[in-house]
Amino acid sequence: MQPHRLLVVDPDDETRAETAADLRAELPEWVTVETLGTAEAATATLGETPPVAAVVTEYELPDGTGLDVIGAAAEAVPDAGCILYTDADPDRIDTAALQ
Repeated sequence: MQPHRLLVVDPDDETRAETAADLRAELPEWVTVETLGTAEAATATLGETPPVAAVVTEYELPDGTGLDVIGAAAEAVPDAGCILYTDADPDRIDTAALQ
């Protein structure tokens, strides 16, 4: 079976590691969980092989937002699933661009 890549994007080292560990414990071994701390790093890896199957991203990133990552994923790997999580006030998040 071809491996699948899942990206975890979060600027906080501890939260990123915890999220990745939880996912690794629950997912089959053929899913590779990669961790990144910035939108730029996540966007740069989207085109690599094997393709990204899913992105789990924090909204607030040091060089953009999780919506930037989701938008880049929609273009690079349109079939990839995306999950956005955050502590930010939902009223501050402009989701209009994703529609």
